[in-house]
Amino acid sequence: MKAVNLPLYDDPFYTYSAAIEGKRYIFTYRWNGRDSAWRMDIRHDNQEPIILGHKMVSSFPMMADYTLEDDGISGYFVLLPKSREMGILHEQIGNMKQYYNLYYVYEG
Repeated sequence: MKAVNLPLYDDPFYTYSAAIEGKRYIFTYRWNGRDSAWRMDIRHDNQEPIILGHKMVSSFPMMADYTLEDDGISGYFVLLPKSREMGILHEQIGNMKQYYNLYYVYEG
């Protein structure tokens, strides 16, 4: 198993480009105040959508049950707390970077 650490920021909306499994993707993260949740989008580097509005949850293999191999994604994403006291994703706008690490995990 290999893991890629994906950066998190304090902003309520941000986008960046990162490579996983040798391919570049565009990641967008946004705070949704209506349901007090962080959402994640994944797009190909040409802006073609792969996943839009995926609710981020802590300590669970996100998208592990999705069939994304045709898009070059064979693994899953996991949001892990930096401290063992952190069991659930705090429903606050600016806590992602402070309390969590985001990883993409795949067979390599």
